[in-house]
Amino acid sequence: MQSVSKTQQIDVPATRLWEIISDFQRVDRFHPIVEKVDQIGPKESGLGAIRVCNMYDKTSIKEEIIHWIDGQELSVKLTEGSFPFKAANATIQVKPNGSGTSEVSLTMEFDMKYGIFGKLMAVVMIKPMMKKLFGRVINSLSDHALTGKLVGKNGVLLAA
Repeated sequence: MQSVSKTQQIDVPATRLWEIISDFQRVDRFHPIVEKVDQIGPKESGLGAIRVCNMYDKTSIKEEIIHWIDGQELSVKLTEGSFPFKAANATIQVKPNGSGTSEVSLTMEFDMKYGIFGKLMAVVMIKPMMKKLFGRVINSLSDHALTGKLVGKNGVLLAA
């Protein structure tokens, strides 16, 4: 398994961030590449909840919550989609930092398809691309939390 992560400090209280993040079926409110979400199954959030994230580029990824610590972190397993992984899990953590600020971390652990070519692709393309995307996601989460506005394609703020 390989890993990529991004951690940033943002000026939003952890409780507010968790309120947004834990609304699992509404990641499209702040994620800069998710256009809409389809809920799969009866659970909206918490352990075992499943969603399909439909991206602006017309691809989709099915995710299931496999780990949940209320108010702090959740992990999803990517179960279906057009991605170069044999297996992949993503985790988002929120920690209060005092004075209304928080530390947000996004981490992805993955095992690539395509043998040695996949391993090379992970180093050259996937890790840098995911680290950049994670920064955009954290910034968009902060923008949404601070303004109440929806985040559209490429992180553009839309009407509230």
